[in-house]
Amino acid sequence: MLESLYWTRDSQTNTPDSYRDYLSRYPDGPHAAAASKGIEDLKRAEDQAKENQRFQEARNSSDEATLRAYLKEHPSGPEHDQIYGRLDDVIWGKTKTDDVASLRAYVEKMSDGKYVSQARQEIEKLTEAAKPSKPIEPTVDTRAEVLKLIERYVKAYNDTNIEELRQIWPGMDKKRISDMRQFFRIARNVQSSYRLLEEPRINGSEATVKIAQETTFVVEGRQQKQSSTLILTLKRAPGTSGGWEIRAVSGN
Repeated sequence: MLESLYWTRDSQTNTPDSYRDYLSRYPDGPHAAAASKGIEDLKRAEDQAKENQRFQEARNSSDEATLRAYLKEHPSGPEHDQIYGRLDDVIWGKTKTDDVASLRAYVEKMSDGKYVSQARQEIEKLTEAAKPSKPIEPTVDTRAEVLKLIERYVKAYNDTNIEELRQIWPGMDKKRISDMRQFFRIARNVQSSYRLLEEPRINGSEATVKIAQETTFVVEGRQQKQSSTLILTLKRAPGTSGGWEIRAVSGN
């Protein structure tokens, strides 16, 4: 009867301390499991309340560092998408739409933001308006630009950096993003390298590159190797640092 009275009192109080009080008196009592579960449920509810508060604070924030910190801790999910949208609005609000450098900075930061298309259109307009009347001979080695993009692609694998991949491949579909996130989450010591199988084929604003990619990684303590033959289709992307971005990747 005494045990039952203590349980009635402590369960109605419904706090971690009240359940601990019961467990200290009756560690093997008939309600010990329920008391332990009560503590866990209350802790879970407290953690969820804190997480909800953090989300609300981030959603109402205009501080880029705060928003990026939340996104780093929540790499996917509906909350991630909402905060990413908030970050997009904040950065675009600070962007000077009559300044090419400011527009390019936005595109670099928010490669799949909802204002990227508008930013690139403005960059193209401003760049066209600033062109001199006399033609200037190109000074950039296009082949080197293309290979630099391939090196960024492989380095992103080595760094397990999905955001870098999304910057240089803005049209990557959701399934591939999800698959890469899963791979980067479970793989350790990722080391990727490539070699050209053919010289890059460059035709104006488009290019194709055929490479052999070899990736070694460790999963559950076991080292594994993956070899792939890939064809990367590239296109010129005004406003990006390298001038090119990936449009598609095919192969096995």
